[in-house]
Order: sequence, then structure tokens, then C-alpha cells
Amino acid sequence: MKQLTLRDVRKLLNAVQSVYTLQNLETFGTDTLSILEQLVSQDASVFVASRVDGSETTIMQSLSQDFERLMKEDLCDTCYRYNDENPLVQNMPLTLLGAHKVSDFVNRKEFFQTEAYQQIMKRIGVDDISGMALYSGDPSKRPRGDEYITAYYFYQQSWESLTERDRLVLNLIQPHLNQAYQTVTRFQSLQKQLTQLQQSLDRSGVIFLDDLGQVKLITSQAARWLEDYFNYTYLFDRLPDQLNSWIRHQISQLKTDSNLPSPCLPLCLELRDRQLTIRLVIDEPGEQYLLLLAEERVISLLASLEAIGLSKQEAKILFWAIQGKDNTAIAQEMNIRYRTVGKHLENIYRKLNAHSRSEAVTVALEKCGCLNSPPLL
Repeated sequence: MKQLTLRDVRKLLNAVQSVYTLQNLETFGTDTLSILEQLVSQDASVFVASRVDGSETTIMQSLSQDFERLMKEDLCDTCYRYNDENPLVQNMPLTLLGAHKVSDFVNRKEFFQTEAYQQIMKRIGVDDISGMALYSGDPSKRPRGDEYITAYYFYQQSWESLTERDRLVLNLIQPHLNQAYQTVTRFQSLQKQLTQLQQSLDRSGVIFLDDLGQVKLITSQAARWLEDYFNYTYLFDRLPDQLNSWIRHQISQLKTDSNLPSPCLPLCLELRDRQLTIRLVIDEPGEQYLLLLAEERVISLLASLEAIGLSKQEAKILFWAIQGKDNTAIAQEMNIRYRTVGKHLENIYRKLNAHSRSEAVTVALEKCGCLNSPPLL
């Protein structure tokens, strides 16, 4: 068995250390190719992420300028077309277990007669390929055709130029590359989820409080609402005094003699045509609390009455009727005649299919959605 020199071991340890510092999935191929160039001899190299059956390649990266030029032309399509002729692909389970070269599986004459060599290798100007694959599944079994793997291919100008020393180095670093790739993939996925979560939180009003009521986290939207409704600029970890008082009161109402906490009534604040609702969510009393803020537009009752088909004058009359005023009081409020009020009420009854004042009020409120929700202004 080929032995490594002390210098080889040091270079290999430095390479392994460098591999585990990588965090960017998009540049993982070129980053690791740069590391591997310091370890093994090669004339060109490429990093490929593709389906096992060769029907799709998601990544193909190289540090070789000639290779980059060919990839921009039709080399990728050609590689797909002759993928099955590649002995390294045909012997996938072995390349998952360690580094191999084409000459491990076929002789020079046989390989030079294949279309893969004629259409790909000759264009690159190389005779032999060595490679190894990275795979998160069971390396002892051939992956399914629809699964994705990543692989490194090293191109040499001369036949069988991959030395046993290079093969040993690649075999030693392969599991570290595999682990690093899985780690970076997972890291990028978590980063994406975290970014999406942060964006979602920023669009909502959320405030996390510790057991002392100090702010641990506040979204930008929640801070804007505090400024609008409390005329308060959020600084450091303090909330407006009015809100702090409401929180303390809600917490004091908790029943400590029951496993079920008492429900906390929401705090509703109005600002022009908007309403802010603040709810206190208690996970574990005395440990941490959560404030959920939500804003909605408040439609006036007059506008709602007009929306169900009443004229502006009819809506005003029914509005005052809902407030409990009789016809005489309504006439005085609107500065119209008593009989005019009665005439409008008859039209209201007809439009709402009601037969009395109380029935018209009930039907109108139901149509406006006010019977099962907080009163409109």
C-alpha cells in the first residue's frame, strides 16, 4: 500500500480543515476544487451535481478556463448524451466508495473507440478520467436514477496518470467532502428557512417578553404600530407605560390554582379608520410571554348601512334608530320633518324585508356583520 509522507499528511489535514469551513453551497464546487488542486495532480477538473440517470445537471463548475469555455458551448448536452458510456458512471457503487479512474475498468483501446471519448475527451485534449462521487445515501448500493449525486472528475492528458498516492489522498478526503457537502446543504436550507421566517415575522406584529416584561425580540412592524397607536418611539427593551400596565394587569388575573390559564382579553386601540388588537399569549407563567399585534380597517356603521343598499339619508335614519332614538329625536338630529322620517323608515322596511322598527335594526346589524363581532363605529 502506498504510504504518505509527512508533508502529504500535513497538506491533507489542512485541506480537511479548509473543507469544513465552507458555508456557500453555490461556490462549494469551485472552493473544493481549489483545495483538491493542492493535493493531487491533474490537468483539468470539474465538479458536477446531477441526476444519476444523467437527464439533468444542476451544477457543473470548473477552474479550467478551457473547460469553462467548452461548458458554455454544447459540452453539457454532449455529456448528458453519452453519460451512460462513462465507465465511472457505469460503476457508480465503486466511485461512491472511493476514487477510481477509467483505466480501472476498460483498456485504452476499448475506451478510445467509445463515442464518449470521441465526442468529449478528444475535445478536452485528455485521455483518462479519475473521479469520486458524494452521496448521502447508502454507498454500498447504486442510487436510483431519479436521485441526485455530486461528483468530482479529474482529467489527465496521459493514460493511467492517476498515481496510487493521489488515489489514497482522494480516498482519505472523500468522506470529509461528503460530510461537508451535506452540512453546507443543510446549513443553506436552514438559512433559507430562517430568512423566510424573519420576513414573515417582519410583516407581522410580534413581541417576545421575558419573565420581567422586558422585550427580548420585537418585529419592525410591531415597533411601527407602537409608534402609531401610542405615539411612542421604541427604545432599547421598554414598552409604552400604558401597554406595560395592561400586561401586568393581565398577568395578575391568571389563576394559579388551575392547570388551565385564564383567558386574556385583547387590548383594542382605535386610530382613525384602523383598529389595533393586542393579545397576550402566555406559555409558562413567570417564564416568557408573547404579544401578538394585528391591525384591521374599521368600517363605520354608516358606511356599512349604505353598503347593504340603503341611501345616505336612509342610512342616517337607521343609524339613529339603532342608537335608540325615536322618530321625533331623529327628526331633530337631522333637521327634517317628522313625517319624512316615517316615510324613510317605510322604504327601509321594504328594502330590508322587515315589518317593524326592531326587525329592521336586527336585519341591518346582521347584514353588516355586527351581531357576532365587536360593534362598528
